[in-house]
Amino acid sequence: MSNKTKFFGLTTLALFVFFAMASGVSAAVIFSDDFNDGNLIGWTVANDPAILSGAPWENTGTYAEAKPGFDATVGTSIIERVIDTSGFDSIVIKYDRRIFGGFESSDSFVASYSTDGTTFTPLEVVSNPGDDTTFVTKIFSPSGSSIDDNPNFKLRFACTTNAASEICRIDNVIVEGNSISAGAPSLTITQITPLTQDQNGIIRITNTGSVPLNEIIFTQSGSFSVTFNPPAISSLAVGAHQDITVTATDLGTVGFGGKSVQITATSGTASGSVTMNVGGSFCSVGETGGDLEIRKISIYNRGVGKKEEWKLLDRVEITVEVQNNGDETLDEVIVELGFFDKNGVNQIRDFEFDNEDDEEAEIGRIRSGNRESITFYMQVPADFEDGVYKLAIKAYSDDVGEDTQCTDTSRDFRQSNMYTEIDIEREDDEGRFIAFDNIRINPVEGTCGDRVVMTFDAYNIGDDQDQVKITLRNTELAIDKSVEIRNGMDEGDKQTISFELDIPQDAQDKFYSLILNAEYDYRSGVYKQRLDNDVIVQYRIIGCGIPSGSGGSTGDIAIISARLESEEVIAGGKVTVKATIVNLKSARTAFSVDALGYQSWAILDSISPRLIELQPNESKDVLLTFTVDNGVEGERSFEIEIKDGLGGSQLREIVLDVGSATSDRASIFDFGGDNALFLWIIGAVNVILVILIIVVAVKVARR
Repeated sequence: MSNKTKFFGLTTLALFVFFAMASGVSAAVIFSDDFNDGNLIGWTVANDPAILSGAPWENTGTYAEAKPGFDATVGTSIIERVIDTSGFDSIVIKYDRRIFGGFESSDSFVASYSTDGTTFTPLEVVSNPGDDTTFVTKIFSPSGSSIDDNPNFKLRFACTTNAASEICRIDNVIVEGNSISAGAPSLTITQITPLTQDQNGIIRITNTGSVPLNEIIFTQSGSFSVTFNPPAISSLAVGAHQDITVTATDLGTVGFGGKSVQITATSGTASGSVTMNVGGSFCSVGETGGDLEIRKISIYNRGVGKKEEWKLLDRVEITVEVQNNGDETLDEVIVELGFFDKNGVNQIRDFEFDNEDDEEAEIGRIRSGNRESITFYMQVPADFEDGVYKLAIKAYSDDVGEDTQCTDTSRDFRQSNMYTEIDIEREDDEGRFIAFDNIRINPVEGTCGDRVVMTFDAYNIGDDQDQVKITLRNTELAIDKSVEIRNGMDEGDKQTISFELDIPQDAQDKFYSLILNAEYDYRSGVYKQRLDNDVIVQYRIIGCGIPSGSGGSTGDIAIISARLESEEVIAGGKVTVKATIVNLKSARTAFSVDALGYQSWAILDSISPRLIELQPNESKDVLLTFTVDNGVEGERSFEIEIKDGLGGSQLREIVLDVGSATSDRASIFDFGGDNALFLWIIGAVNVILVILIIVVAVKVARR
């Protein structure tokens, strides 16, 4: 025997031993024939009755040989014998098959079996290495009584060829029987139809053991209860199965995380379990109404992460398009986001939103057949727990009620049309462990001589740090600031940092790049790591630059008028004054706006905008907001000051009557001052023009 044949034989033996050990069975040789005795012992030799020519199987003394293609015609030769398989639950059939000559694909060699002596089923090949010599092993494990106690199990080999030169040979036929000595009971339980909020489920109980099962009962545990139909199984034959209908009885409201129940089937020592999950819904009572449709979902990550892989502090935009497919207009349509963890808990409120109502946004009215969109602006918190989450969205009408019109599915969702998985990842790049956010500069635009305050939040989005150094630099403005955080910054920690900056008197009108960076990984007195990339903050300075050869400006540079925006001016309250600035200069000019003389009775909250640019005769409004001190009464004044950066300035005194409320806002101002004469001249000119127009009109009428 060749090495190849030995190898295949050992492989087959190993397979057989594995199956025998895995199933806890014992094997016995029922029958074997190596054809060395010169006879086909017990075999019936026959040609196919439908074929007139062809040679039968012959015993050559070492193997059985068939030349069915006698006289160069197609022929089929058959050998078969009955094997008594009584007392065995399964059998293993092994044989050597050898094919010689020009055996073609149209030829055939078939090994088959019959349990009734007339109907034959081909044996499935388990091991078939190929080539001329093929060692084949077939493991047959029937169910029921097709082998057990069957004395008439018949094994057949048939060979069909197309020419006399083609030869089939069979050798070393071995039939082994396997029996389970003690008759072990076993069952499996599987889900056939899922259980949903609107549909009963079906489970299947199968007897996978070697003995019949009696009195199969069901038990359950989980977040809701079920009933079974039928409630139990009285008996189940070996290999048989029965389907059971499962009905939920107290499912109640199913949240997005869903609910589950574990069902166990038991018969004596045999048992099996299956868990049935009822999928949840983001809608409070499940998707209902059918008029609303979430047509499109767009996710755009403006941070360092990806569309569905978010890093800490990433800013994400989610746009949702909703369509009304109903016949009626739907009012007060609301879109809401959900972000569920592995336990089904909604973590969306941990995000920071730019939207007024955070994770909810009202689209408003959607007419029949129309669609509307809404965009959410959100940021991943620095201390958000990493992991895989489910992003869900629902749209409902608050007018008719969420329990009447609500949808939470979309074709744009990646998983089951109900959600998209989002992977929150911590920063693993050492060069990005520190991040800056919420950067604010006051005032928002500066001018020469200003003291500017820059405030921002520094986050640790990487590993724990013992010490961190934050730096801010700009060589043109002589800025070189730093602060050290020495009390440690653990993963997810935030520190708010402020730097005070003095704008030089010789600064130029332009944008300056303020450079933020951080150093960390502090060891042995040295920072071993810094951010790979600087964070650049653009800051604009205007109203400073004086062109070469300019000696400044003289005379009025602007008109300043003002009116009260607040309904009343009272102690302890806020008051807003709107100043209108008109450029009287002949060129485009940048002005800075300030307030003077208010400190004894109020606090200046803001000037917006503080820096303006105006074309000749162009005007712009500026809002000045104050908080009036407690206990203040009577007339109080302050001055609005504007500067043009070329040495020119203008003042306007404003008088307020603290403690009185009025509907005539302008009446509480005293507009005396530098521009009074100019305003009177404008008024007089207007009166003269009106008189001239009247005179001309009268003369024309008389003609």
